[in-house]
Amino acid sequence: MKQFFKTIFTLSLLIIPLSLFAVETSSTLPERLKTRALAVLNDDCANCHGLYRMGGLGPALTPEKLRQLPLETIALIIQEGIPGKFMPPWKAVLSRQEIDFLAQYIKSTPATPPQIKRIQIRKVGIKP
Repeated sequence: MKQFFKTIFTLSLLIIPLSLFAVETSSTLPERLKTRALAVLNDDCANCHGLYRMGGLGPALTPEKLRQLPLETIALIIQEGIPGKFMPPWKAVLSRQEIDFLAQYIKSTPATPPQIKRIQIRKVGIKP
C-alpha cells in the first residue's frame, strides 16, 4: 500500500508541472491577441471550415476530428498552409503566439452552435 501512494505521489509531481505548462501557453498570450486570433477564426477560417467549424469547403475543425493530430502539426498547417489545397498560410497575418493559441483553441474547445428555443421557432411561424 505504501508503494502505491509513493507511485501516485511521484506521478503527481511529474504531471502537475506539465499541466501548468499546457495552461500557460494560452494564458500568456495578451487578451488583445487572443481576441484578434479568434476574430480571424470567426471571420476568415469560418468561410471554409464553417461558422461552427463543422466543415464546408475545408474539413471540420472540431476537437473530435483533430484529436489524432499533434498540436505542433495543427500549428504548422495554420502557419504554412497546405500547398495545392485551399488552405492559405497565415504566418504573414498572425504571430507565432497567435498561431499556437489558435491551434490549442481549435483542438480543445468545442464549437457551440446557438441554442434555439421553441418560442423563437414559433415567432418565425414554424411548428416544432
